[in-house]
Amino acid sequence: MIVKPKLPDRFIEKTKVFDTPQKPFTDVYEKPSFHGFRLHPSKPLPQSFLTHYKKIPWCKDGYYVDQEKFGNHPYHHAGAFYIQEPSAMAVVEMMDIQPNDTILDLCAAPGGKSTQIASYLSDQGLLISNDIDQGRSQILLYNLERMGITNTVVTNQEPKTLIQTLKIMFDRILVDAPCSGEGLFRKDPLSREQWSEDLVKSCAIRQQDILNTAAIKLKPGGTLVYSTCTFSSEENEEVIVRFLKDHPDFYLYKHPLFSFFNETVTQGIGVKILPNEVEAEGHYVAVLKKLGTLEFKDFKQWTGNTKSAIFHQFILDHLKDFKVQFTFQHKDFFYHLPKMEEHRHLHILRAGLFLGEFKETRFIPSHHLAHALKPHQAKRTLSLTLEDSQVQRYLKGEELTIDGIEDGWTLVIVDHLPLGWGKMSKGKLKNHYPKGLRLV
Repeated sequence: MIVKPKLPDRFIEKTKVFDTPQKPFTDVYEKPSFHGFRLHPSKPLPQSFLTHYKKIPWCKDGYYVDQEKFGNHPYHHAGAFYIQEPSAMAVVEMMDIQPNDTILDLCAAPGGKSTQIASYLSDQGLLISNDIDQGRSQILLYNLERMGITNTVVTNQEPKTLIQTLKIMFDRILVDAPCSGEGLFRKDPLSREQWSEDLVKSCAIRQQDILNTAAIKLKPGGTLVYSTCTFSSEENEEVIVRFLKDHPDFYLYKHPLFSFFNETVTQGIGVKILPNEVEAEGHYVAVLKKLGTLEFKDFKQWTGNTKSAIFHQFILDHLKDFKVQFTFQHKDFFYHLPKMEEHRHLHILRAGLFLGEFKETRFIPSHHLAHALKPHQAKRTLSLTLEDSQVQRYLKGEELTIDGIEDGWTLVIVDHLPLGWGKMSKGKLKNHYPKGLRLV
């Protein structure tokens, strides 16, 4: 039995302002937390699956889910949804993204908000997803690949270094700032133990610095969204007040989605999502606009080495209706790059779509490519349903016996959603589902 640590006394004292006659604020921390998942629109799920779940009102693709452990579902492996806390889904909704936008997610790991941004870009525009922590950046990269997102550059940089290196300006920037995590107290006992007044103060200093840094790269007329998963005014309203004082070319925007949440306790300086008022854990969001008018600027593409005849033969033999306008070869790895100026001094973990790698004279397609394809783009497919026992066998990495499919690379699909690659040879499907992702 897990015993949750008590709420910090100072936290209780500071949050009495959130009490309502019907729902005292701190009482909700003794109740179960809420869980949700958000659909990836380019990978539609059967309507029969969605009828079991309740909609999240402030996110058009969000649903509540009772099961805390939802990550082993085959649809999750296929990148059809992202498991995300319900209040976190509101942040990107307030960015009002347009398909051709150039967007920076400055503190992006583990990827919930980046994958949500990418779903609105619809493989157009450009998203740079950055995180300072190398381990968390790898999780960010995995989540973007699992959902088949192709127009993203994943970087691992300190925010100030990234901003100084980037040559481009952004239509929209998200600063989902590191914080003291008060909104996580209900579902994460460790966050209660780690909380302190000193942590709140140190976070506020860091948040101010990150927000000031981000403002430099926002286009006139652009949108800067600041969010935390904490309730302290030191990390929220006070950060925004200081920012507006130092940046007179910015102003607060009252987003229509604010009507779902409590704007009173912030005195109009953003909005707090409180767990005693909605079915969610907790967030703070402020939407800032920069004076001026957005102008579209086209950027040069990166340039790379000569395309490989072996790679193009793979496309001819195994894919259809798949166009790669520009490829970049780095050693034995092939990429399809997004439209972006070259930046040689960035620590880039992945740019665009990782197509695959060469091993001697063979081209091995990537797991990322499998998730980026539509089922009709593969010449050979193994189509399964959710109830088929071979789905679990495939996700465990087992070899499958299959009749009726000719030899060659084969896209394994569950309910029209790509899961990954296998290679047919004489009635046997050699499993190429990545070892680190397999069910155990």
